[in-house]
Amino acid sequence: MVAQSEINIAIAAKPPEVSFRELAEQASGGKKRYGGIDDLTEMQANLHMSCVSDTLLQGEILACEDLLERRRRLMALEIKAGFEGV
Repeated sequence: MVAQSEINIAIAAKPPEVSFRELAEQASGGKKRYGGIDDLTEMQANLHMSCVSDTLLQGEILACEDLLERRRRLMALEIKAGFEGV
């Protein structure tokens, strides 16, 4: 996710389940806490662009190794799509 350093600090200070719940609320018209994205489709696109699973917004918080493994797969798919588009 593209984020400013103050957003990274605010997110790091909370457990992931809290941060991503607040992101989901923000993307559904709730209080803006982390940047200016207030649209769910835009939030999902931002996560996709960063190869982060948007299932985090639905409360699916994975163990660190599982999260990294999923991100590696998403990154590989993104790289593959880039090469196929050339």
